[in-house]
Amino acid sequence: MTKLEQYLVRKWEFWPQWLIHFPTAVFYFVMGLRARNFLFFTNISNDYKDCNIENSSKHFVYSKLQQAYFPITHLIKQVDKSDISLASFKDLSYPIIAKPNIGKRGLAANLLFSDNDLMNYAKNANYDILLQEFIDYSNECGIFYIRMPEDEQGRITSIGLKKLVAVTGDGKLNLNQLLTLSDITLSDANTLANQYDLNTTVLNKGQELVIEPIGSHNRGTMISSGDHLITEQLLQVIEDSLQGLELYYGRLDIKYQNWKDLLKGNFKIIEVNTITSEPLSIYDHSIPMLKKYKIFYGHIKSMYLISQQLKKKGRKRLSTSEFIKYIKSYDTHLKSITTAQIKS
Repeated sequence: MTKLEQYLVRKWEFWPQWLIHFPTAVFYFVMGLRARNFLFFTNISNDYKDCNIENSSKHFVYSKLQQAYFPITHLIKQVDKSDISLASFKDLSYPIIAKPNIGKRGLAANLLFSDNDLMNYAKNANYDILLQEFIDYSNECGIFYIRMPEDEQGRITSIGLKKLVAVTGDGKLNLNQLLTLSDITLSDANTLANQYDLNTTVLNKGQELVIEPIGSHNRGTMISSGDHLITEQLLQVIEDSLQGLELYYGRLDIKYQNWKDLLKGNFKIIEVNTITSEPLSIYDHSIPMLKKYKIFYGHIKSMYLISQQLKKKGRKRLSTSEFIKYIKSYDTHLKSITTAQIKS
Protein backbone atom coordinates (compact mmCIF):
# COMPACT_ATOMS: atom_id res chain seq x y z
CA MET A 1 0.00 0.00 0.00
CA THR A 2 1.09 3.59 -0.64
CA LYS A 3 1.61 5.95 2.32
CA LEU A 4 -1.71 7.64 1.52
CA GLU A 5 -3.54 4.30 1.47
CA GLN A 6 -1.89 3.28 4.77
CA TYR A 7 -3.00 6.53 6.38
CA LEU A 8 -6.56 6.21 5.09
CA VAL A 9 -6.84 2.59 6.26
CA ARG A 10 -5.52 3.45 9.73
CA LYS A 11 -8.03 6.29 10.06
CA TRP A 12 -10.87 4.47 8.25
CA GLU A 13 -12.97 3.67 11.33
CA PHE A 14 -12.92 7.34 12.33
CA TRP A 15 -14.39 8.55 9.06
CA PRO A 16 -17.99 9.84 9.19
CA GLN A 17 -20.38 6.88 9.27
CA TRP A 18 -22.16 8.01 6.10
CA LEU A 19 -18.84 8.00 4.24
CA ILE A 20 -17.78 4.59 5.55
CA HIS A 21 -21.06 2.98 4.56
CA PHE A 22 -21.80 4.80 1.32
CA PRO A 23 -20.18 2.09 -0.90
CA THR A 24 -22.00 -0.65 1.03
CA ALA A 25 -25.27 1.28 0.79
CA VAL A 26 -24.98 1.21 -2.98
CA PHE A 27 -24.49 -2.57 -2.95
CA TYR A 28 -27.34 -2.96 -0.45
CA PHE A 29 -29.54 -0.94 -2.83
CA VAL A 30 -28.73 -3.41 -5.61
CA MET A 31 -29.63 -6.35 -3.35
CA GLY A 32 -32.86 -4.59 -2.40
CA LEU A 33 -33.77 -4.23 -6.06
CA ARG A 34 -33.03 -7.91 -6.61
CA ALA A 35 -35.21 -8.84 -3.61
CA ARG A 36 -37.87 -6.34 -4.70
CA ASN A 37 -37.93 -5.22 -1.08
CA PHE A 38 -35.44 -2.91 0.63
CA LEU A 39 -36.43 -4.31 4.00
CA PHE A 40 -35.44 -7.84 3.02
CA PHE A 41 -33.28 -8.23 6.14
CA THR A 42 -36.24 -7.93 8.54
CA ASN A 43 -37.27 -11.57 8.24
CA ILE A 44 -33.85 -12.92 9.23
CA SER A 45 -33.62 -11.99 12.91
CA ASN A 46 -36.01 -12.43 15.81
CA ASP A 47 -35.33 -8.76 16.62
CA TYR A 48 -37.98 -7.52 14.19
CA LYS A 49 -40.61 -10.14 15.03
CA ASP A 50 -44.07 -8.59 15.50
CA CYS A 51 -42.48 -5.14 15.16
CA ASN A 52 -41.72 -5.22 18.91
CA ILE A 53 -38.35 -4.05 20.31
CA GLU A 54 -38.83 -6.44 23.25
CA ASN A 55 -37.82 -9.16 20.80
CA SER A 56 -34.32 -7.58 20.77
CA SER A 57 -33.94 -8.70 24.38
CA LYS A 58 -30.48 -9.98 25.29
CA HIS A 59 -32.05 -12.01 28.08
CA PHE A 60 -34.20 -13.85 25.54
CA VAL A 61 -31.08 -14.81 23.58
CA TYR A 62 -29.28 -16.02 26.73
CA SER A 63 -32.32 -18.12 27.63
CA LYS A 64 -31.93 -20.02 24.35
CA LEU A 65 -28.24 -20.81 24.90
CA GLN A 66 -26.92 -23.65 27.01
CA GLN A 67 -25.94 -22.42 30.50
CA ALA A 68 -22.36 -23.61 30.09
CA TYR A 69 -21.74 -21.12 27.29
CA PHE A 70 -22.87 -17.81 28.80
CA PRO A 71 -22.27 -15.92 32.08
CA ILE A 72 -24.70 -16.13 34.98
CA THR A 73 -27.25 -13.44 34.14
CA HIS A 74 -30.28 -11.96 35.91
CA LEU A 75 -32.95 -9.73 34.38
CA ILE A 76 -34.06 -6.81 36.57
CA LYS A 77 -37.33 -5.30 35.41
CA GLN A 78 -37.76 -1.57 35.56
CA VAL A 79 -40.28 -1.86 38.42
CA ASP A 80 -37.99 -4.09 40.52
CA LYS A 81 -35.00 -1.78 41.01
CA SER A 82 -35.83 -0.11 44.34
CA ASP A 83 -33.32 -0.97 47.12
CA ILE A 84 -31.47 -3.26 44.76
CA SER A 85 -28.65 -5.31 46.29
CA LEU A 86 -26.49 -8.17 45.12
CA ALA A 87 -27.43 -10.06 48.28
CA SER A 88 -30.62 -11.01 46.42
CA PHE A 89 -28.54 -13.01 43.94
CA LYS A 90 -26.61 -15.78 45.68
CA ASP A 91 -24.87 -16.88 42.48
CA LEU A 92 -23.27 -13.46 41.78
CA SER A 93 -20.44 -11.60 43.46
CA TYR A 94 -18.65 -8.35 42.68
CA PRO A 95 -17.38 -7.20 40.30
CA ILE A 96 -20.34 -7.62 37.96
CA ILE A 97 -21.40 -6.25 34.59
CA ALA A 98 -24.60 -4.16 34.44
CA LYS A 99 -26.08 -3.34 31.05
CA PRO A 100 -29.43 -2.61 29.37
CA ASN A 101 -31.46 -5.64 28.35
CA ILE A 102 -31.98 -3.92 24.99
CA GLY A 103 -29.06 -1.86 23.72
CA LYS A 104 -26.20 -1.69 21.26
CA ARG A 105 -22.42 -1.21 20.92
CA GLY A 106 -21.69 -1.44 24.64
CA LEU A 107 -24.01 1.47 25.47
CA ALA A 108 -24.36 1.84 29.27
CA ALA A 109 -22.47 -1.41 29.93
CA ASN A 110 -20.54 -0.82 33.17
CA LEU A 111 -18.33 -2.81 35.50
CA LEU A 112 -19.65 -2.44 39.08
CA PHE A 113 -17.78 -3.15 42.33
CA SER A 114 -20.30 -2.55 45.13
CA ASP A 115 -23.96 -2.18 46.07
CA ASN A 116 -23.41 1.59 46.03
CA ASP A 117 -22.28 1.35 42.37
CA LEU A 118 -25.28 -0.83 41.61
CA MET A 119 -27.79 1.54 43.23
CA ASN A 120 -26.27 4.52 41.43
CA TYR A 121 -26.49 2.65 38.14
CA ALA A 122 -30.07 1.50 38.68
CA LYS A 123 -31.65 4.65 40.11
CA ASN A 124 -31.75 6.52 36.79
CA ALA A 125 -32.29 3.49 34.56
CA ASN A 126 -35.90 3.70 33.39
CA TYR A 127 -35.46 0.46 31.45
CA ASP A 128 -34.83 -3.23 32.17
CA ILE A 129 -31.24 -4.09 33.04
CA LEU A 130 -29.12 -7.22 33.17
CA LEU A 131 -26.78 -8.09 36.02
CA GLN A 132 -24.15 -10.43 34.71
CA GLU A 133 -21.22 -12.38 36.06
CA PHE A 134 -17.95 -10.68 35.08
CA ILE A 135 -15.85 -13.15 33.09
CA ASP A 136 -12.22 -12.39 33.85
CA TYR A 137 -10.74 -14.38 30.98
CA SER A 138 -7.59 -13.08 29.34
CA ASN A 139 -8.82 -12.89 25.74
CA GLU A 140 -11.84 -11.80 23.74
CA CYS A 141 -12.87 -12.15 20.11
CA GLY A 142 -15.80 -11.65 17.77
CA ILE A 143 -16.70 -14.68 15.63
CA PHE A 144 -19.07 -14.06 12.72
CA TYR A 145 -21.36 -16.97 11.91
CA ILE A 146 -23.65 -17.43 8.90
CA ARG A 147 -26.01 -20.33 8.17
CA MET A 148 -28.36 -20.72 5.24
CA PRO A 149 -31.84 -21.89 6.39
CA GLU A 150 -31.69 -24.88 4.04
CA ASP A 151 -28.33 -26.01 5.46
CA GLU A 152 -27.79 -27.99 8.64
CA GLN A 153 -24.37 -26.47 9.24
CA GLY A 154 -23.19 -22.88 8.96
CA ARG A 155 -19.79 -21.31 8.36
CA ILE A 156 -17.50 -18.87 10.10
CA THR A 157 -16.77 -15.88 7.90
CA SER A 158 -14.65 -13.68 10.16
CA ILE A 159 -12.76 -13.62 13.44
CA GLY A 160 -11.82 -10.33 15.07
CA LEU A 161 -9.29 -10.64 17.90
CA LYS A 162 -9.79 -7.93 20.52
CA LYS A 163 -7.07 -6.08 22.38
CA LEU A 164 -8.62 -4.28 25.34
CA VAL A 165 -7.42 -0.82 26.35
CA ALA A 166 -4.59 -1.39 28.83
CA VAL A 167 -1.37 0.09 30.23
CA THR A 168 1.89 -1.72 30.96
CA GLY A 169 3.94 -0.83 34.02
CA ASP A 170 7.64 0.02 34.15
CA GLY A 171 8.09 -0.28 37.91
CA LYS A 172 8.48 3.50 38.29
CA LEU A 173 5.49 5.49 37.03
CA ASN A 174 2.17 5.51 38.87
CA LEU A 175 -1.15 4.76 37.16
CA ASN A 176 -2.01 8.40 36.65
CA GLN A 177 1.31 8.99 34.86
CA LEU A 178 0.91 5.86 32.74
CA LEU A 179 -2.57 6.94 31.68
CA THR A 180 -1.29 10.38 30.72
CA LEU A 181 1.62 8.98 28.71
CA SER A 182 -0.67 6.49 26.96
CA ASP A 183 -3.13 9.28 26.04
CA ILE A 184 -5.96 7.21 27.52
CA THR A 185 -9.15 8.94 28.58
CA LEU A 186 -11.18 6.88 31.03
CA SER A 187 -14.80 6.48 29.97
CA ASP A 188 -15.58 5.94 33.64
CA ALA A 189 -12.95 7.26 36.05
CA ASN A 190 -14.62 5.47 38.98
CA THR A 191 -13.85 2.07 37.45
CA LEU A 192 -10.17 2.28 38.33
CA ALA A 193 -10.65 4.59 41.32
CA ASN A 194 -12.71 1.88 43.01
CA GLN A 195 -9.75 -0.49 42.85
CA TYR A 196 -6.63 1.66 42.96
CA ASP A 197 -5.22 4.95 44.13
CA LEU A 198 -4.16 6.33 40.75
CA ASN A 199 -1.44 8.55 42.23
CA THR A 200 0.28 5.93 44.39
CA THR A 201 -0.24 2.62 42.60
CA VAL A 202 2.83 1.54 40.63
CA LEU A 203 2.66 -1.51 38.36
CA ASN A 204 5.60 -3.89 38.22
CA LYS A 205 7.74 -3.81 35.12
CA GLY A 206 5.88 -5.62 32.34
CA GLN A 207 2.66 -5.89 34.38
CA GLU A 208 -0.41 -5.14 32.25
CA LEU A 209 -3.60 -3.60 33.63
CA VAL A 210 -6.82 -3.47 31.62
CA ILE A 211 -8.33 0.02 31.76
CA GLU A 212 -11.56 -0.54 29.83
CA PRO A 213 -13.03 -4.01 30.53
CA ILE A 214 -15.82 -3.67 27.96
CA GLY A 215 -14.50 -5.03 24.65
CA SER A 216 -16.25 -2.60 22.31
CA HIS A 217 -14.53 -0.91 19.37
CA ASN A 218 -16.11 2.44 20.22
CA ARG A 219 -14.53 2.20 23.68
CA GLY A 220 -11.04 1.98 22.27
CA THR A 221 -10.65 -1.78 21.80
CA MET A 222 -8.14 -2.56 19.03
CA ILE A 223 -9.02 -5.27 16.51
CA SER A 224 -6.80 -7.60 14.51
CA SER A 225 -7.90 -10.27 12.05
CA GLY A 226 -7.98 -13.84 13.30
CA ASP A 227 -9.32 -15.28 10.06
CA HIS A 228 -6.33 -17.64 9.89
CA LEU A 229 -7.80 -19.39 12.95
CA ILE A 230 -10.96 -20.50 11.13
CA THR A 231 -11.04 -24.32 11.10
CA GLU A 232 -13.58 -27.12 10.97
CA GLN A 233 -12.84 -27.84 14.63
CA LEU A 234 -13.72 -24.26 15.58
CA LEU A 235 -16.91 -24.42 13.50
CA GLN A 236 -18.04 -27.57 15.29
CA VAL A 237 -17.45 -25.98 18.69
CA ILE A 238 -19.49 -22.93 17.69
CA GLU A 239 -22.26 -25.12 16.26
CA ASP A 240 -22.43 -26.99 19.57
CA SER A 241 -22.69 -23.74 21.53
CA LEU A 242 -25.60 -22.51 19.38
CA GLN A 243 -27.82 -25.54 19.96
CA GLY A 244 -31.24 -24.18 20.90
CA LEU A 245 -30.73 -20.74 19.33
CA GLU A 246 -31.95 -19.96 15.83
CA LEU A 247 -29.11 -17.90 14.36
CA TYR A 248 -28.65 -17.42 10.63
CA TYR A 249 -26.56 -14.28 10.63
CA GLY A 250 -24.64 -12.73 13.51
CA ARG A 251 -21.51 -12.23 15.56
CA LEU A 252 -20.68 -13.96 18.80
CA ASP A 253 -18.55 -11.92 21.19
CA ILE A 254 -16.63 -14.50 23.18
CA LYS A 255 -14.26 -14.48 26.17
CA TYR A 256 -11.69 -17.25 26.61
CA GLN A 257 -8.39 -17.95 28.39
CA ASN A 258 -6.47 -19.20 25.37
CA TRP A 259 -7.25 -20.56 21.92
CA LYS A 260 -6.72 -24.19 22.92
CA ASP A 261 -9.32 -23.79 25.66
CA LEU A 262 -11.75 -22.22 23.21
CA LEU A 263 -11.38 -25.16 20.84
CA LYS A 264 -12.27 -27.45 23.75
CA GLY A 265 -15.48 -25.51 24.34
CA ASN A 266 -14.18 -23.62 27.37
CA PHE A 267 -15.47 -20.10 26.69
CA LYS A 268 -18.34 -17.75 27.44
CA ILE A 269 -20.55 -15.95 24.92
CA ILE A 270 -20.83 -12.38 26.18
CA GLU A 271 -23.07 -11.06 23.40
CA VAL A 272 -24.94 -12.35 20.36
CA ASN A 273 -25.16 -9.53 17.82
CA THR A 274 -27.50 -10.15 14.91
CA ILE A 275 -28.51 -8.30 11.78
CA THR A 276 -26.79 -4.95 12.45
CA SER A 277 -23.47 -6.52 13.49
CA GLU A 278 -20.24 -6.24 11.54
CA PRO A 279 -17.41 -8.72 10.88
CA LEU A 280 -14.78 -7.25 13.20
CA SER A 281 -11.81 -8.24 11.04
CA ILE A 282 -12.57 -5.21 8.83
CA TYR A 283 -11.08 -3.05 11.59
CA ASP A 284 -7.66 -4.65 11.19
CA HIS A 285 -5.43 -1.81 9.93
CA SER A 286 -3.40 -4.18 7.76
CA ILE A 287 -6.40 -5.09 5.57
CA PRO A 288 -6.51 -3.03 2.34
CA MET A 289 -9.52 -0.79 1.81
CA LEU A 290 -10.87 -2.74 -1.18
CA LYS A 291 -10.74 -5.99 0.80
CA LYS A 292 -12.69 -4.39 3.65
CA TYR A 293 -15.52 -3.55 1.25
CA LYS A 294 -15.30 -6.97 -0.39
CA ILE A 295 -15.92 -8.46 3.07
CA PHE A 296 -18.88 -6.12 3.56
CA TYR A 297 -20.34 -7.03 0.16
CA GLY A 298 -20.02 -10.75 0.86
CA HIS A 299 -21.96 -10.41 4.10
CA ILE A 300 -24.70 -8.29 2.55
CA LYS A 301 -25.09 -10.86 -0.22
CA SER A 302 -25.35 -13.64 2.36
CA MET A 303 -28.01 -11.60 4.18
CA TYR A 304 -29.96 -11.35 0.92
CA LEU A 305 -29.70 -15.09 0.20
CA ILE A 306 -30.80 -16.01 3.74
CA SER A 307 -33.75 -13.66 3.48
CA GLN A 308 -34.84 -15.15 0.15
CA GLN A 309 -34.73 -18.70 1.52
CA LEU A 310 -36.75 -17.68 4.58
CA LYS A 311 -39.27 -15.92 2.35
CA LYS A 312 -39.78 -19.20 0.46
CA LYS A 313 -40.45 -20.84 3.83
CA GLY A 314 -43.18 -18.28 4.50
CA ARG A 315 -41.41 -15.92 6.88
CA LYS A 316 -42.69 -12.40 6.32
CA ARG A 317 -40.71 -9.17 6.18
CA LEU A 318 -41.84 -5.97 7.87
CA SER A 319 -43.82 -3.45 5.87
CA THR A 320 -42.46 0.09 5.59
CA SER A 321 -44.92 1.41 8.19
CA GLU A 322 -44.06 -1.43 10.60
CA PHE A 323 -40.35 -0.81 10.16
CA ILE A 324 -40.74 2.94 10.80
CA LYS A 325 -42.73 2.14 13.95
CA TYR A 326 -39.99 -0.23 15.11
CA ILE A 327 -37.19 2.26 14.44
CA LYS A 328 -39.00 5.06 16.28
CA SER A 329 -39.57 2.81 19.28
CA TYR A 330 -35.97 1.59 19.28
CA ASP A 331 -34.59 5.11 18.91
CA THR A 332 -36.72 6.37 21.81
CA HIS A 333 -35.43 3.50 23.95
CA LEU A 334 -31.77 4.25 23.13
CA LYS A 335 -32.29 7.95 23.90
CA SER A 336 -33.70 7.02 27.31
CA ILE A 337 -30.54 5.01 28.01
CA THR A 338 -28.31 7.90 26.97
CA THR A 339 -30.30 10.32 29.14
CA ALA A 340 -29.98 8.00 32.13
CA GLN A 341 -26.23 7.78 31.59
CA ILE A 342 -25.92 11.57 31.61
CA LYS A 343 -27.86 11.80 34.89
CA SER A 344 -25.85 9.11 36.67
